[in-house]
Amino acid sequence: SRLAGFIPKLTATLESVTHAGQMVVVADADGRVLWRVGSPGVRRMADGLGFIGGSAWTEGNVGTNAIGTALVEGAPVGIHAAEHFAEEHLPWSCAASPVRDPLTGEQVGVVDLTYRQRAVNPLALPHVVMASQLAEAQLRQVYHDNADRLRTHAGPMLARLGGPAIAVTRDGISAAAVGTEPPARVVLPSDIAPGALWLPQLGNVVAEPVPDGWLLRLSEDGSDRDPMTLVRLDLTSTPAVVEVTGKPV
Repeated sequence: SRLAGFIPKLTATLESVTHAGQMVVVADADGRVLWRVGSPGVRRMADGLGFIGGSAWTEGNVGTNAIGTALVEGAPVGIHAAEHFAEEHLPWSCAASPVRDPLTGEQVGVVDLTYRQRAVNPLALPHVVMASQLAEAQLRQVYHDNADRLRTHAGPMLARLGGPAIAVTRDGISAAAVGTEPPARVVLPSDIAPGALWLPQLGNVVAEPVPDGWLLRLSEDGSDRDPMTLVRLDLTSTPAVVEVTGKPV
């Protein structure tokens, strides 16, 4: 998971709550527990629930719980005591916040805080929201660092070219360009390979691998580009209708 490298910093951020008898859990986008930290007593009780590394805490597996419900709702949630679905979970309370990839917006995981006490901990939800925001900031920094690294050696490379080209990271972030105004991000196919290909934003290009990314050579006049094509999906029809409506006016 993309969150694995950030777990030590998340631990430091939530160190105070683990000392207070609460357990911090990081799960992936499928609700599977990647890592947890807490006092030995809390972890032993969690073991009894099967709340262990590798276990899947989706709503489909264990019913209403902060990890699974946060992933379904796509938003921070708190689940207290009897709000849980499973009877053995009733002595517990938890709060969780999804972590989103700042580039694509997709959920890549969730940070959870689990504890046993009668009253709702009012700080539980703010803590996990802060932790998820920290993880997202760290992901964003990774993308920036990748683009900066590519930019340092892409400039001289682009200067030697005779036509328009864009240097993008492996995630498609534009790092440098010559002869064209690049989009902030180029959506690359997952199976991109060296050679000629067609990209919706750029038209026909020739892709060449470079350290930390790709060099995309564009057609000289850009006449084959059609980045503004509109597609309409009508879900009211059975079956659904897909219609290419052309460029907006």
